[in-house]
Amino acid sequence: MKTENNWKYKSLFTLEKTHSDHPDEASTMLVFRCAELIKIPLNEYSIEDL
Repeated sequence: MKTENNWKYKSLFTLEKTHSDHPDEASTMLVFRCAELIKIPLNEYSIEDL
């Protein structure tokens, strides 16, 4: 798999092209937050997100 140079500006959802979790149906706050992070571009992650 070849990685593009602009991968930092894409979300995990865009890079993996898969997503099965629905944040509204999350059972815990951790699951909810992980489902949100999938949609955020990697360059916008904070230390806590990592």
